[in-house]
Amino acid sequence: MQEYDVIVLGTGLKECILSGLMSLSGKKVLHIDKNPYYGGESACISPLEEILLHTEVTRYLDFKVIEGSFVYKAGKMHKVPAAEEEVQATDLMGMFDKRRFRKLLVFAQNFDERNPRTYQDVDPIKTTARDLFCRFDLGLDVMELIGHSIALHGSDSYLDQPCVETIRRVRLYSESLSRHNSSPYLYPVYGLGELPQGFARLYSHNILKNSCRVSAQSSLSSILFDLHAVWCLLAMA
Repeated sequence: MQEYDVIVLGTGLKECILSGLMSLSGKKVLHIDKNPYYGGESACISPLEEILLHTEVTRYLDFKVIEGSFVYKAGKMHKVPAAEEEVQATDLMGMFDKRRFRKLLVFAQNFDERNPRTYQDVDPIKTTARDLFCRFDLGLDVMELIGHSIALHGSDSYLDQPCVETIRRVRLYSESLSRHNSSPYLYPVYGLGELPQGFARLYSHNILKNSCRVSAQSSLSSILFDLHAVWCLLAMA
């Protein structure tokens, strides 16, 4: 009977990251999924960059910069501005709002949660996103642009929540934009399913298209699949 340090059940993004990290730390890992493909519920998917670099999963992946993002407004498609000249030319906001928009971006770029001097009298926990926007005198059009097209909030509920999360998202957008110039977005060439597949390839043994049964005895766990049994110290699913 084969023994492993860790057996991971499922190939969702979380399970594949755990499998990759365990493998890199020297553990003998068996990775099992009942499906004939990688990804699980993560076939469509946070700041993954540091983990991707640490595990060197990027050697299995090709990324491309997404050319841009767009919003539909007043019967037309508008590109979300990603450069100074695009801010000047966009019809998504008026001239005065463009100046206020820049001020908010500069505030978010300089904001450091560990340094209260960067708060500019804004308490990031007690101040809501709505109050933050009002502080910069932003109109509804700019609020929608920042909240949904830059911070990528899925609903308007964020407006009445602490502004710190919105500031983080705007800052992430700005930092990503400064790194890739034309767009803040990277995407795996063959789709998001490449992410869990890349992690799953990190030194672990992978078995797809197999369901299994788990039983625990003393300090060991037993995994039974396809009439075979394996033992491990830790089973994760």
